[in-house]
Amino acid sequence: MIQRERLAKDFSNMKSFTAAGEGINRLAFTEADWDGRQYIMDCMVEAGLTVETDGFGNVIGYKAGKQPDLPVVMVGSHTDSVPDGGNYDGVVGVLSAIEAVRSMVDDGFEHDHTIAVVSFMCEESSRFGAATLGSKAMRSELTAKDLHRLVDKEGISLYEALQNRNLDPDAIEQMEYKKPVKAFIEMHIEQGKVLEHEKKKNRHRYRYCSAGTFLCDRSGICGPQRRHADEFTSRCVVRCGENHPRH
Repeated sequence: MIQRERLAKDFSNMKSFTAAGEGINRLAFTEADWDGRQYIMDCMVEAGLTVETDGFGNVIGYKAGKQPDLPVVMVGSHTDSVPDGGNYDGVVGVLSAIEAVRSMVDDGFEHDHTIAVVSFMCEESSRFGAATLGSKAMRSELTAKDLHRLVDKEGISLYEALQNRNLDPDAIEQMEYKKPVKAFIEMHIEQGKVLEHEKKKNRHRYRYCSAGTFLCDRSGICGPQRRHADEFTSRCVVRCGENHPRH
């Protein structure tokens, strides 16, 4: 059974790993982020998971199933934060996965598929201006050029940040996760205030939202039949909302 007090203690401990400022400040590869990563690894070991890391710093803890040759069931999220972030963003997906494994051990629950609890590094775009970098590394979607191109406001490249943590940026194009995956599950807070405004206390969401940045040229069309750029933009936004309703 899930132990609420044990999980609450984990959230309280993770809250201590932050730089100065309001809320949580745990930008990727900073001291606070690295200390939080170590805490997650310690929790995994204490839960009986076999812990592995890759050259990008991603952490994966395995709970072997009765049929280890079957594809793994991967569950987790990230623990880095945005500036002045919340204590549950990303972290809830990692700590809840670890607690689920603990409860399985406590209850003697057996399962066929191996469970892989993952904590992705550098999933927020706060430091290097690009999101989901840890998971991209595991999918072999980052190149050496990307690591040099992505630079934080201090002028430190992602390549240098990896080097400073004794990771292996030179192997970035060979970091693809090789094990077959049956399913990936991520528990995450709502990215907005829809449920709050609707006064919903509990809600399960089954759609995945991918972060993206788009640049629009809003030039107007002059002449007798002038069409305003703002009107065109607003129509695009409305259509996006119609095609992708909120849940």
